[in-house]
Amino acid sequence: MEVSKGMVFRRDCTALRYAVHGAGKPIVLLNGMVCSVHYWPRFIEHFSPTHRVLEWDYTGHGDSSDPGDPKQVSIEAFAEDCALVMDGAGLDKAVMVGHSMGVQVMFEFYKRYPKRVRAMIALCGIYGHPFQSWVKFNMVERLTSGLIKGCVPFSRPAWKALRPMLKTSLPLWIAYHVGTDRESCPREPLEELFANLGRMDPEVALRIMASMCTYTAGSVLPTIKVPTLAIGGGKDRMTPPQRTQEMADMISGARFAILQECTHLAQIEAPEKVHALVRKFLKHHRC
Repeated sequence: MEVSKGMVFRRDCTALRYAVHGAGKPIVLLNGMVCSVHYWPRFIEHFSPTHRVLEWDYTGHGDSSDPGDPKQVSIEAFAEDCALVMDGAGLDKAVMVGHSMGVQVMFEFYKRYPKRVRAMIALCGIYGHPFQSWVKFNMVERLTSGLIKGCVPFSRPAWKALRPMLKTSLPLWIAYHVGTDRESCPREPLEELFANLGRMDPEVALRIMASMCTYTAGSVLPTIKVPTLAIGGGKDRMTPPQRTQEMADMISGARFAILQECTHLAQIEAPEKVHALVRKFLKHHRC
């Protein structure tokens, strides 16, 4: 399989790492919050024989460098970074595939660069207001965002004390009781997630969380004119499937599919089913 690696630089000299796998019509992957590319290997392996699959790290994640100014980290900034990475990889237009927070980045990218989007696939993600899965009041989200930002001055000493816990079994225990299924999700992608988190600047992580709390692409959804597929997990507590379906209903012609046995990590828990849904969608729209 052909793999082309590269790096582009933001105006503040932040380096963004990317890799393009395979050849064919392009697909761009957009990661979740505080995630690197560890959820995508099987997706890349499946689609790279027929497509050019671009995977990359947000600033402060994985092998990309920390931002020059952490205050500039946001959903909007990640969308601009995506355009920069696509330019570096020589991709003018692509199918965008977002997972979790990556769905918000995907819609913000469409808002800014609609002509660069061939189609969109939202995987276990929502267009905004993620905390409304539990709380129905926007004021709570704004308060939560403010509290997160208020923690920034104390984040580095606190993280220094807490970071060793990422090497214990506690994070896996939490993940299997809150976010995913022990029977269908292997340990390795979760361990890579926690390793990536352990390397992150805590201020960057907090500011991403704050941005995600208050961001919404609600006004963008009715304007979408490209084929869109939304996939939800029937057991997803972080993004309940009814919210994913509500999102799909707001997009003209969008298709909604639910994988009843999956939680928030459907592409790991049921890769064959996710690949089949995506493959059928791409074939139908000649992407």
